[in-house]
Amino acid sequence: AQAILAQAPLGSSPRARSSAHRRGIQLLKSGAMALATTSALTLLGAKQAVEAGIAEAQKHGFKVAVAVSDAGGHVLALHRMDGAMPVSAEVAMGKARSAVMFARETKLLESAVNGDKSKGGERAALLTSGYVLMEGGIPIIDPAHGKIIGAVGVSGVKPTEDAAVAAAAVAAVLAPASKLWVAARRCCAHRRACRAPAGRTVHPNVGDSNGPNVIGSIVNIAHLIPSLVAEVFPLNAQFSLYSLSSTTEAFDDGV
Repeated sequence: AQAILAQAPLGSSPRARSSAHRRGIQLLKSGAMALATTSALTLLGAKQAVEAGIAEAQKHGFKVAVAVSDAGGHVLALHRMDGAMPVSAEVAMGKARSAVMFARETKLLESAVNGDKSKGGERAALLTSGYVLMEGGIPIIDPAHGKIIGAVGVSGVKPTEDAAVAAAAVAAVLAPASKLWVAARRCCAHRRACRAPAGRTVHPNVGDSNGPNVIGSIVNIAHLIPSLVAEVFPLNAQFSLYSLSSTTEAFDDGV
């Protein structure tokens, strides 16, 4: 709003204000802003991820440790299953932190270190970074803005198995928000279709043939929020909107 006002002083003609409005919007779209909208992973969301990871591990008979960190790599929740190696808790936390700090799955980091030995693609220098560079860490990315809001790290079984458990944990965090978004869009489209005058074409995602109707969509959906929540989250469900060598073989079976 300040960018737009700066382009059109008070008393300007309608044409000047319209032109200023366009320039202001361009400034906003160019990213010329000091602050950016983001979200944060809540403790409830972290607990959901841990519980989902443990459930996935139990389904396959794994004994693992599951750690969830925030966007800074600091642990929010940690659970080490009975029978899991004590060190697995520390390794799981390290994997979660690495996934956040490197902004990618730790599988890629491990591949970079090991490399394609037939082509000499190893990147052993990564070992000096001080981070855990083993598969089993996956960032949590908020689909609303594409930014990393945390990560899940799993340790205790083979690399691919750790990663599978971590993936299940991440999916548990993102599923509620995705379901709510889909339900909201469906209700908005239905609401607009019901209220559209005869002969007017309604676009399911934008508005109608006369142009976007963002404000109308927000007003129309406001009274539907209780039913949306009831549809997406059963009464007995907990949820959060956010509320991302021989020695080696031995480790592969345990961390």
